Amino acid sequence: MVTCEHSVTGETSNTELSGDHPLVSVVIPTYNYAAYVGQAIESVLMQDYEPKQIIVADDESTDNTAEILAAYKDRVEVLHLVHGGPGAARNAGLHAATGELIALLDADDLWLAGKLSQQVKVMRQTPQAGLSHSLIEPFDENGIYEPWVPDKDELAHGNCAEKIFRVNSIATSTVIMRREAIPQHGFYEDMPTSQDYALWLDVLFGYPAVFIPQVLARYRGHPGQVTSNMRKRWPIYQGLARLRILDQQPDQIDSANRQTLRSWALDRLHQSAYDRYWRGDYKWAAIGFSFLRRYGREIPARHRLLAAIRRWLPKQGPSQANEGNAMGSRTPQ
Repeated sequence: MVTCEHSVTGETSNTELSGDHPLVSVVIPTYNYAAYVGQAIESVLMQDYEPKQIIVADDESTDNTAEILAAYKDRVEVLHLVHGGPGAARNAGLHAATGELIALLDADDLWLAGKLSQQVKVMRQTPQAGLSHSLIEPFDENGIYEPWVPDKDELAHGNCAEKIFRVNSIATSTVIMRREAIPQHGFYEDMPTSQDYALWLDVLFGYPAVFIPQVLARYRGHPGQVTSNMRKRWPIYQGLARLRILDQQPDQIDSANRQTLRSWALDRLHQSAYDRYWRGDYKWAAIGFSFLRRYGREIPARHRLLAAIRRWLPKQGPSQANEGNAMGSRTPQ
């Protein structure tokens, strides 16, 4: 049985906040999102909650992001980083944060009015919770769409480590975390995608979650999204995240269930890697094969060799670049 009785550091998970209005640090990573980051900041500034610390981690943008951020210099802390990817940018924001609560917002998303005050209230009322999250509403230039609502078996609420292990139902820009719940390593910087999912696993194998069944944020779909076309590729790094958490949480899972979860995770990763392979997406197939071998699952040499060779050749046949759903970057799946 998977439990959420203790934090990842071994401390008790019941952590009272210091008062009615604890400081909330808002971390906004951005890379070449000058067209959107100002709107994201404005959606935080209009929140009816204080005190809040707004941190924008600029991952060495090459557009006019710096010019946009300069307009907020008196209200926002801007970190000018050497380009290191989304995990590194988020970690820089975490390191600069001083609040008891950490809120996440991607630079192309928006918060709705009242989000912070409502979630802080929830976190005060449930001191055992490591994070809270809510529904998120997709939108694009054509309008607003119905939010995806997880069913009971997929809902990340309460002691939900095994649920989140099998299905990610947490949208990044809805999350507020208790500082004590965040592991020292923060986001995995070696993962180009699914770093957020990996962090949810780390947190929720130590703490319960609280789900708020309301739309408190909006998720923007647009052509320039870094991961908007990667829905079929996400499971590769989700598989790595699952296998890592099983190695890192020896005291949280009994041995029989650990083996069950490990076999399931390897089977899912195997399926995802071969899905990429048969579609001719050899780069991602090769990555998946390498993770499988690292964790003891052998792949036929001819498949590994073909994937290794073809990943460096010019693309042939139908392009995989447009396989993903344009609304699929950071929505739960």
